[in-house]
Amino acid sequence: AMATVSASSPSPSTSIATVVEIDASAIRVVTIGPRLPPNTRIRVRAIAQKDDDAEDDDDDVAPPGLDDTVTLAMYGWRARAFIDDGIVHDAVLHASPRIETHVMDGVDATLCAGLEAATLSARVGQRLGVVVPSGGAPFASAPFDAPRDVYIEYEFEVLSIARTGGLSVDARDEDAKRYADAKKSEANELFSRGEYARALRRYDDGANALARVLMSGTGTQDDVKATERVLVTFHVNAAATLLKLERFVDVCRRCDDALYIEATNVKAMYRKSQALEALGELASALEVLREALELSKDRAIREAFVRVRRQITAANDAERAVYGRMMDGDAMAAMEAKEQNATVEVSTIKGEISSGSVFERCSKFCRERPFVVASGASMFVVAAVFVARARGDRTK
Repeated sequence: AMATVSASSPSPSTSIATVVEIDASAIRVVTIGPRLPPNTRIRVRAIAQKDDDAEDDDDDVAPPGLDDTVTLAMYGWRARAFIDDGIVHDAVLHASPRIETHVMDGVDATLCAGLEAATLSARVGQRLGVVVPSGGAPFASAPFDAPRDVYIEYEFEVLSIARTGGLSVDARDEDAKRYADAKKSEANELFSRGEYARALRRYDDGANALARVLMSGTGTQDDVKATERVLVTFHVNAAATLLKLERFVDVCRRCDDALYIEATNVKAMYRKSQALEALGELASALEVLREALELSKDRAIREAFVRVRRQITAANDAERAVYGRMMDGDAMAAMEAKEQNATVEVSTIKGEISSGSVFERCSKFCRERPFVVASGASMFVVAAVFVARARGDRTK
């Protein structure tokens, strides 16, 4: 988010007075500053909305866009209990001079970045209560004391929004191309300073402007091809920015967008292989690098190909080692001996079946078991069974 935020102190009549004293023996330090922890969720609730003619103005009804200037009136903060949401403590922010800052910039700010980010969903005349996670390294300046087991809710009002001129809906193709070129220059400068989130936004704005040009269907075939080449550059640069932000799935998507337009773009292939490698999809990364090597013998691509191939080989060796530990030498020897014994027993049985008199075995069978009447009929039946089994005739 890049909205410029101005904060002004409220009049004394709008101040919130302290209603509950806090116990100094049970406090924690809550700080405010420019940065939020990763994956932070900001909770915003509407407290009041001025009922005036502002709703008839589209500029006031719409929330601020990126790079717009937003003027806020800060009314203070309150501490609420986690259990019953009751107000534990109300406080007034100290009067401060008017400030202007860019949201998510890496500079100190009087306002917490969460408050500034919350304005991107606010409208003029709205008074909002915003809960921002607090405490610890992600926050910088201006600490204050707050009771334990509470959450802090800031209260502010959006006084005005100064819109920043962007690309209009009915902009001509030439204007859109100039706009995209300006965004590219801004993004490259931000990328070189390490402000990757802001650079990504500029790359996206430029890519969207060029996509509008292509969708308009105007211009010659050469103009279309030239625009597509520039659009591919935007996608590849955005992929490089997303790599810095470690958004590897999005990297693959942006590279696919570039390859859809230019299937032989080696930079897009290389960026995609980097993302796939980071995601652990080594086989896919190796395949992409193999395709890139067919088009370019760039050293970075060759080194990446060797590195990924070694990782795959190491993973296969580790897998074989695991199976080897699961089935050590003694277990393998015992299993092989058991298989050999079973083979010998089968061979012996087959030999006995194929040689010798069937009637002799039947007679021995009856002599060794006195409870069996060794009559001719029973011997014949038993002999028939043995013969049938020897021949594989299940019917007999």
